[in-house]
Amino acid sequence: QHGRRVTILTEDGEFRDYPSRKGIKQGQEVAVRDYSEIGTYALAFFLLFVLAVAVFYILMVSS
Repeated sequence: QHGRRVTILTEDGEFRDYPSRKGIKQGQEVAVRDYSEIGTYALAFFLLFVLAVAVFYILMVSS
């Protein structure tokens, strides 16, 4: 453990440093959430929703 960061052995066998608000014990199992993938899906969903609304609006105005 290094101050506010901890070194974690991942399932892939790699060591990674993560920020930690509270200390963890050596050997303790932890879950690390990666929000970048969730953000990408949310952005893609939002853009598709905006596109669908725009197409619906164009179809309603043109008829």
